Amino acid sequence: MTTLRLHDVTKRFGQTLAVDAVSVELADHELLALVGPSGCGKSTVLRMVAGLHGTDHGTIHLGEDLVDDGRRTVPPERRGVGLVFQEHALFPHLTVADNVRFGVRDGDREARVEEMLTLVGLADHGRRYPHELSGGERQRVALARALAPRPRLLLLDEPFASLDPNLRRGSPGVLLDIRECFPPDGEQLGLDELGQRKPRPRSPHVDGRPIRSAQAGGVPRERRDQPVMDRVAS
Repeated sequence: MTTLRLHDVTKRFGQTLAVDAVSVELADHELLALVGPSGCGKSTVLRMVAGLHGTDHGTIHLGEDLVDDGRRTVPPERRGVGLVFQEHALFPHLTVADNVRFGVRDGDREARVEEMLTLVGLADHGRRYPHELSGGERQRVALARALAPRPRLLLLDEPFASLDPNLRRGSPGVLLDIRECFPPDGEQLGLDELGQRKPRPRSPHVDGRPIRSAQAGGVPRERRDQPVMDRVAS
């Protein structure tokens, strides 16, 4: 099964071509990374998948659902996609618990908030505000907020870029820890869709400005040992 499929997706901002005819697929339980230089359109692709930007051309499918074809678009709140922004984008006037609670619309909201904060190791931080947290703690709150509404797909827009090198080295382990907490036959949560069972990491290299295509598939070891272009090797 395919969780995400982009076909010939293009996006312009005025006269600027930001994304040029991108096609990529993400299978169920697969991890996928877009790799490319700053400004090549990686974040724009993620925002189009989440529904924050509409496409100008091409199609985006989530599972069997067509969510954007350049003419009709499904709003973000109906896509079931969680997005962790590069700058975390926490609400500064809300407590940690209220930030996590923000997107939860059904069920026992308080129990869900407690569950997510425990999951990211911040169970005792619920009453704090974002400015009272470290960079690593804010990153964990952003992740908990994205997971709280039970998304079917989780998108991470360089969530560790703003952390210092020591925190950055340990932060990917947070994702692995969270992934292991969800049962393989449980609800379709974001990290379950992105590798809960036998993850197969794949990192297409997105070459050029603007982003044009995922030109170098394969797991990290394959990209290192058998690069298909000079930019991938570097």
